[in-house]
Amino acid sequence: MNISDLNLFISDLFCTKGIKTTAGSRMLENFIPPYESTVNEKLSAAGAKFEKITPFKEFCGPLVSSATLDEITNRTCVEHKPTYGLVSRFGVISRNSSMDGTCIASKNINEAKLILNTIAGFDPKDATSADTKLIDAPLDTTGLKIGLIGIDKLDSLSGAKISKDELNEPDIIQRGCIHRAIQAVEAFSNLAKYDGVRYGFRAEGTKDAVDMFYKTRAQGFTKETKELIIKGAAIMSDQALLDQALKARQLLTNKLDSLLLKYDFIITERLGSVLPDLIGHPVTSIGNIHIAGKRFDDLRCLSLAGKILENK
Repeated sequence: MNISDLNLFISDLFCTKGIKTTAGSRMLENFIPPYESTVNEKLSAAGAKFEKITPFKEFCGPLVSSATLDEITNRTCVEHKPTYGLVSRFGVISRNSSMDGTCIASKNINEAKLILNTIAGFDPKDATSADTKLIDAPLDTTGLKIGLIGIDKLDSLSGAKISKDELNEPDIIQRGCIHRAIQAVEAFSNLAKYDGVRYGFRAEGTKDAVDMFYKTRAQGFTKETKELIIKGAAIMSDQALLDQALKARQLLTNKLDSLLLKYDFIITERLGSVLPDLIGHPVTSIGNIHIAGKRFDDLRCLSLAGKILENK
């Protein structure tokens, strides 16, 4: 199978040179980028055919998908959030810098691996890009150690070759408050540039500069984005609260790192979990579970997901 055999969709957050790129926002309804995102360049160089789709939310969710919208909505596809830094963010219109890694959605494991291998790689144009290659090792289930969090059992991975331990680590999955705080602060910072002055939408009939700023942002953003910006401003005014959120996120990452010294993979329930956005590790999502692995162990995360799907 070649990447050119897939019908791909990319969210309208990847800048496309000379073609309108809106990020699903009125703020950028007439924005035509003068440059191309690295993900677009890699897909085009590999002969991929793709078309743009409107993001599910304004400024949110860079996605490369071979799955349909119905498959994504109903969670009947394979989703993979690559290790942070593995896929270039250059040319991606960002709302949340530390969370907006490109997500992959596909009809099956092989398609997900094909897409990942196409778009992954170091990019000198991206300061967050990691100069590290994907770990390309086969998944040997003999002696495989898996930690389960929020899951009583996983029958699809039964067998003497695989050891599974149920872990009492609720903090790994119950971190919505950290996610919301950091998400709001980053949105407040990243979206400040949309003020009607330099580019993008500008409200008409304004009295002065202050009135233009106010009306442009009031008319250009959705209600959800405006609420997020307001929350971000409130958190930014309380340094202790912001420091607490960042410290809690680091503790969460450290905890997962320590667990992955003992286990090959950590599998958690998916419902209500914000794990993929917070940790920077590779996370493959199928059905109602997340599979988290060591950094740059993306392909083996996908392979384990494939084993689970095979045995269902």
